[in-house]
Amino acid sequence: MLGKVLLVVSILILVSCSDQNVQIQKLAKHKSDSLFYAEIKVFDSLADSLCLIYKSNMKQIFIDSLIQQRKVEIEKIHQQ
Repeated sequence: MLGKVLLVVSILILVSCSDQNVQIQKLAKHKSDSLFYAEIKVFDSLADSLCLIYKSNMKQIFIDSLIQQRKVEIEKIHQQ
């Protein structure tokens, strides 16, 4: 009889633990997803700012390069 009682108690304990584990896993998944999406938003805004800075810097470099090329072409024309 004592063995049957211990078996029933053990099963009840396992069932109650598994329900808590499922709830904890769902909560942990929700929290980790929330943190992940929050970080993605931060990284997206950071990437956008870096792209704007890079684009701005490269634009000036391209303009300077074109000006230098035109100066060389003008000098060649004057030498002829």
